[in-house]
Amino acid sequence: MIQASSLSVTPHRHACDAARSPIIPFGVTKDIGNSKEQPMPKRAISVLVFLLGVGAVGFLNLEATGATRQEGPSQLPPAYVPSGHQMFKEYCAACHGADGKGRGPVAASLRVVPADLATPALRYGGTFPEEYVTHVLRFGPGFSAHGSSEMPVWGPIFRDLEHYKEAAVRQRIKNLCDYLESIQEK
Repeated sequence: MIQASSLSVTPHRHACDAARSPIIPFGVTKDIGNSKEQPMPKRAISVLVFLLGVGAVGFLNLEATGATRQEGPSQLPPAYVPSGHQMFKEYCAACHGADGKGRGPVAASLRVVPADLATPALRYGGTFPEEYVTHVLRFGPGFSAHGSSEMPVWGPIFRDLEHYKEAAVRQRIKNLCDYLESIQEK
């Protein structure tokens, strides 16, 4: 049995303890060569004052230019709907390619080659099939003979993005259709 009086407790020392600088109490400075090191709290206060000053200058600049801060995550107008070109780049170009010909960077990894979106007018007798394209965007391309389609159904996605505002969903699809019509081969 070990008696409590026979135990001596020695503080554990780490090999790096010798290299560590001693703790400097708050408000005390330490001479290092010719310079004095300020304690951390004073430096922190200096940085805080600097950041508050920068923020105040930015706020005053915002007020001087007459700019207003809008609420919410986006600073876009509430009725904003992206252009067809912008949506194509964001949602379609990865599979269909920047030119719409079905050769996007993701196309090689798909089971079915993405459609060439620059030629529907040629396949429909020279007239862009807006009603068909609108239907595909809103409801998807339908069922494939080899299982489900790899193309997303954009109608529900746009509806979610637009917080179920049907007019905005229709405008997104129209903008995208208008852009697709603009890239048709003649």
